[in-house]
Amino acid sequence: MGKHRKCGNNWFMKLLLACFVGLTLAAISYTLAFFTDEGSAENFITARSHNVALVDLFDKGQFTLPGDTVPKVVYMRNTGGAKAVIRMRLTPSWDPAQAGEYVLDPAVVTVHLGETVASDWTFYDGWYYYNHILEPGDATGHLVEAIELGVVANDAHAADYSGASYTLDVEGESLRADATLTQDEWNIGFQVDAGTAITWLTP
Repeated sequence: MGKHRKCGNNWFMKLLLACFVGLTLAAISYTLAFFTDEGSAENFITARSHNVALVDLFDKGQFTLPGDTVPKVVYMRNTGGAKAVIRMRLTPSWDPAQAGEYVLDPAVVTVHLGETVASDWTFYDGWYYYNHILEPGDATGHLVEAIELGVVANDAHAADYSGASYTLDVEGESLRADATLTQDEWNIGFQVDAGTAITWLTP
């Protein structure tokens, strides 16, 4: 069921959660997919008092047919005592990446983003930057809400996804809420608007 990945106290940490979603495709009159979930977190600690957890809520071992949607909730929570800023990255892929002459398309699986992503996150250079300073105890809005297997064909004239595994790598990084620090580490600054709301100063 749900998983919470945590790291020790720090002002800069990076969480790398590899969420492996395996799909077993049956070569019959319809396609049946099997979703699983495994992962690991990698933490880099350089200072005290900064502690942020990447949360991935996903039910393992679900069977689904094309068009079915499987809940998968991804967000981050500030479990430390210092204000933080957040960015996250999603990287989908298939293993193997190619079946015969056909490249397996990660877009066959749709990643449904959270309802408030348009207002709560700024997408820049492959990363989603959270548009609020995260106070101790607070959580970001949901970056991901669900994943959906699209319709795939198993005939001789299309890519064969049978036995391939779909992977969604979810990376989360946080820094102490300091615009100079984010400029140095992420090459992007921010300005505080009102309360916890911030605007990322994209080049």
